[in-house]
Order: sequence, then C-alpha cells, then structure tokens
Amino acid sequence: MQKLLKVMTLVLVVAVMGVSFVGCGTKNSGKVKIGIFVSAQAQLYDDLVSGFKDAIASAGIDADYVEQNATGDNNLAAQIAQSMVSQNVDFILTCGTTATQAAVAAVDGKIPIVFGGVMQPVAAGAVVDMENSTKENVTGVTDALDFEAEASLLKQLVPNAKKIGGIYNPNEPAVAYSIDGTLKSVMERDGYEFSYVPASSANEIPTAVDTAVAKYDAMIQIFTNTIGSATSLIAEKALAAGVPVIGSDGEQVQDGFLCAQELSYYKIGQMCGNKMAQIAHGTKAYDLPIENGTKNRGDLVINKATADKLGIDISGYPNATIVGE
Repeated sequence: MQKLLKVMTLVLVVAVMGVSFVGCGTKNSGKVKIGIFVSAQAQLYDDLVSGFKDAIASAGIDADYVEQNATGDNNLAAQIAQSMVSQNVDFILTCGTTATQAAVAAVDGKIPIVFGGVMQPVAAGAVVDMENSTKENVTGVTDALDFEAEASLLKQLVPNAKKIGGIYNPNEPAVAYSIDGTLKSVMERDGYEFSYVPASSANEIPTAVDTAVAKYDAMIQIFTNTIGSATSLIAEKALAAGVPVIGSDGEQVQDGFLCAQELSYYKIGQMCGNKMAQIAHGTKAYDLPIENGTKNRGDLVINKATADKLGIDISGYPNATIVGE
C-alpha cells in the first residue's frame, strides 16, 4: 500500500512538473502581445511603427501585434485604449498625443507604455515631469522641436517676411504649448510679428487656411493630428497666394510645402522599440529616460517646383534633398 502511494505521489509530482514546464515554456518563449495605438493616419506614424517593429525584431523578441488607429477621434481613442486593456496586451506603443493620453488613462499604471511622437509629454499629461519622478509606468521619445532650424530657413529663404504664422488646433494641448511657448518666443526674438489661426476641427481648416494665406508673408506649419491630413490643401492654397510654407518634416515637403529640416520618424520608432525591448527583459519603464528624437534631424528637404513657382532661389543649398522636380 505504501509502495502504491509512493508511486502515485511520484506520478502526481511529475504531472505537476510537466504542467509547470509547459507554462514556463510558453512564458519564456519570448512571445509577447504588443498593442500599437496610433493617433491618426499619417505617413510619419507609419514610419515610426516600421522602425519600432524592426527594433523589436532585431532584439529577438517574438511579438504578436494588436494595431489600432484612432483617426484623430478622441472618443474612438478612449474606446481603443479600453479594448487593448481588455485584450490583455503586455505592452503598448502609442504614436502621438491623442493615443498616449487615452492609453495612460486606461491602463492606470498596469501596462507599460512607450510613446513616440509626442511633442510635450508633460503638457499632454503622459508624465508629471521629464524625469518621471512620480514613477509612472511610462517612457518614450518626443519630437519636440526647438524651431531654430525653421527660424534659420525663414531668414535665408524668405528674408523680407515680417508677418509669420500658421494653423493649429487650440484643443491639442501639446501643440498649443509648443506654439504659444517655444515657437512664439523664437519668432518674436527674431523680430517677426507672430500669430496663429485656430482650427478646432477638420471642417474649419479650409476657412482657416484662407485666413492665414491672406494674413501672413510666410507660414511655419508643424504637423498636428488635426492639421496633418490637410497638408496638400494648405500647400495648394498657400502657393496660389504666393505664401511660402516651412514644415517640420520631409513628408510635408513632398506634399508641396517649400522646405523642412528632415526628421526621421523611422529612427524615433527604433528608439521606442529599443526601450520596449529593455522593458520586455525586465527593466521598469520609468527607469528608462525620456529622450528627444529630434536629435535625428537630418537633411534639408526642398520642393523645387514650389520654390520655382514662388521665385525663391535654392541654388545655395547644393546638399539639400530636392523633391518635386
């Protein structure tokens, strides 16, 4: 009887060990579920996601992706964030401010978040300060511009301009912070009259563009979720009015803006992926410093067709990337 009990006990132990082994094998196989949450449809976000996935693959992480796009809709963003929580994703990559705000609110610190392409993470409420001193389960890579490149291009290419502005949605706090703070101070420092025309929704953009091109000698138009889809419209109306538009990334120049200092969102995505890989291997998100991806600003991109129509000489930029020929 005692021998039978020993045999049965041994069988039970082996069975439990087998279950435990299977469970551990699944856990340690590197298979993780990553939510990719994008604020709006834009090429720069596509580039960011591509760089992120390449970095994850290079780190040897086997990942399943749950991908959602809020298409610039705050209500939809909140629903997507809750959906990712209910799907038990292990980590979330957020692209842009809208997605980041929704994800931070939904996960309540329980799922690590890496954000990319958020201009002002403090103003957006992603973290309390850039040092993340409150130890939120969040880190990421900003695309906060210092606007010195835009100011320099403005002086060189449109030397007679005095009134400068653009369009933005005042309901996007991170963008408003950048424009009302950094950009305004740079423009006023250099002696320009500076203001922006508000457009709180996509429906208001055409009228706002008409107002802007009638008001300004030149425009500086940074990418925002609201304005991003209207780049071609802005370029068309500005060109018709003879108003040069300086952008914040090369994709805008492809769509007809005069120029921009290139910013690689693919590299920002890689930076995000490297952070996510460290988190997957046990590092706490809040122990990874928030970085600024604008250190990856590269070549000057100029649209030759736009420059020709505006009568702007670009011969002094032999090393620029020329598009629109």
